[in-house]
Amino acid sequence: MPADLIKQHRQLIALTEELIALVRRKPRASIEDIARLRARLGIVGVAHLKAEDERIMQPLFASGLAEQLPEVTGIIDEIRASRRYSADHASRWPMEAVEADLDGYADALDAMMVVIRTVTAREETQLYGQVLALLHGAEGRRVH
Repeated sequence: MPADLIKQHRQLIALTEELIALVRRKPRASIEDIARLRARLGIVGVAHLKAEDERIMQPLFASGLAEQLPEVTGIIDEIRASRRYSADHASRWPMEAVEADLDGYADALDAMMVVIRTVTAREETQLYGQVLALLHGAEGRRVH
C-alpha cells in the first residue's frame, strides 16, 4: 500500500477539517488566515494529484493492463468527477466570494469533505492495492 499517498489523504482531510473550523469560528477568523490555510490545502491537494498520477494512473494506463481491472473503472470515473468537482468549487469560491459569504463557503466545504472522504476511502480500499499488485505482478512476469 502506498503509505505516502495515504498520508496525503490524511493531510487533505485534516486540513479541510481545520479550514471548516476556521471558517465557522466565532468570532470570525481573518480572511488572511482563511486564505493561508486554503493555500496550504491547495498545495497538498496538487501534490497529491501529481503523486497519484505518477504512482498509480500513469503506470496503470502505460502498462496496457488496465482492462484486467474492470472494477477500478468506476473508481477512476469517481476520481475524475471529484477533480471536476474540486475545480468547480475553486472557481465558485474565489476569496472575494468566501469573504462575502463565509457561511455558504463553510457549507460548500462540508460538501467537499464528503467527496474527499468518499473518494479517498475508495482509493485506499479498492484502487491502490489492486493496481500496484497488478503492476508488480506484471514486472515479476517479465523478469522470470
